[in-house]
Amino acid sequence: MIVMKFKKFFAAVAATAAFVASSSAHAGLFDNLDFSGSKRRLETYSKVLDKQLVDHFYWMADDGKKEGLNEKFANTLYTFRNLTEGSLTVRKPYFVGDNLAEMSREMREFGKTPMDDEMGREYIAFAKARGNTVHLYKPAMGAEMSRFFDNHFEFKPDSNIRNYFKSENALIEVAPDGRIVSLQMRAHQAIFNFTARSFQYVTFVFGPDYMQLFENKIPNSFMAETFLRVVE
Repeated sequence: MIVMKFKKFFAAVAATAAFVASSSAHAGLFDNLDFSGSKRRLETYSKVLDKQLVDHFYWMADDGKKEGLNEKFANTLYTFRNLTEGSLTVRKPYFVGDNLAEMSREMREFGKTPMDDEMGREYIAFAKARGNTVHLYKPAMGAEMSRFFDNHFEFKPDSNIRNYFKSENALIEVAPDGRIVSLQMRAHQAIFNFTARSFQYVTFVFGPDYMQLFENKIPNSFMAETFLRVVE
């Protein structure tokens, strides 16, 4: 009986040790993943080409473990989506429907301008505060921008998931010397994956090289054709 008790005791000790070792291994794995993610976020932010613009909308903890939109956007339903050296993307849920046809119909009738939401208004106010003007363009300009810059959609428009894509009006920040400083492209994507839902994606694009690419690719005639007005 004593031998049996000792066997049970050592078996329990071994099981406990194995559990602790396993838990420690998993904790170590998650710690490594967390460190890797933090390092990646810190490296990405260090390369951002227009920190003044990005910092107006985005925040990140000093250790890189957390990131998101600034507190002023807490009640707007907008959430952080993606950050690169030359772009910041946010998104907002808009419609929920029974099918994609219904969703597409609602999106076609959706006609808000950038001045109707927080991201548009904040971008305009920010650009003016640093001495620049903002030009408003037709949705055709937004569609053209999407050819060159990533909207960071949840699903790519050509994926196997049924989806519907629509560009909105675009905004361009222009310096007093006529140089393009940044742009804001805006688009909706409706997707059907068990249920139909749509999001608005707002992407800020910036950086001298990216703006030079945009200026070189877009003909002056198209700029003039899609221009609506300077935002007052």
